[in-house]
Amino acid sequence: IPANTLTGGYEVANSCRFNGADSARLSIANPTAGNRKTGSLSFWIKFCDLNANHNIFNTYNSSASGYSSAFIQVTTAGRIEFVNYQASGANHSQVSTNRLFRDFSAWYNFVIAWDTTQSTASDRVKIYVNGTQETSLSNTDYPTLNEDLFFDIGGTSNPRYIGFAFSAYMDAYLAEMVYVNGSALTPTSFGEFDEDSPTIWKPIDVSGLTFG
Repeated sequence: IPANTLTGGYEVANSCRFNGADSARLSIANPTAGNRKTGSLSFWIKFCDLNANHNIFNTYNSSASGYSSAFIQVTTAGRIEFVNYQASGANHSQVSTNRLFRDFSAWYNFVIAWDTTQSTASDRVKIYVNGTQETSLSNTDYPTLNEDLFFDIGGTSNPRYIGFAFSAYMDAYLAEMVYVNGSALTPTSFGEFDEDSPTIWKPIDVSGLTFG
């Protein structure tokens, strides 16, 4: 569990193990609609396999005219990636890192924050790893200004999944997953650098956040 080797600080009590061979996933079948322009996702992950995409969080719609989806994943190569795809093809955004994350022995904290109301395109999606923003990106197709993303669309035809997308299941441990609707937060809302070991990023108590 993240930070369980550090004494005197906040400790995460448990993690969830997602074993792909067991078709393990979490889902919300009938989600409530929310703010579709602004949000944040923070999670701690420890990889067990990188032979397939790790679909962390996904909203998915399938219809005769095609599918729409918004998802956050770690690709087979090891890049963290934000994708929003509209079936009409009118809007397709994809932001992913150049840096690869392939250490099976480590817990990573990823924070992805989006806000399509920002006038500067590069401010509309930000990716942070262990408290630091990733500025070297392999894809920079940002959402359009004031775009309604597929995140937080409601209704029975738009289920949300953790650990699953497009018939693929991930092999990983997840802990302290926090989704905030309506606010694009920075990593300090979810973690902090250790006072005695300033290169170590550790979780904090998130119970006081406004989740939207």
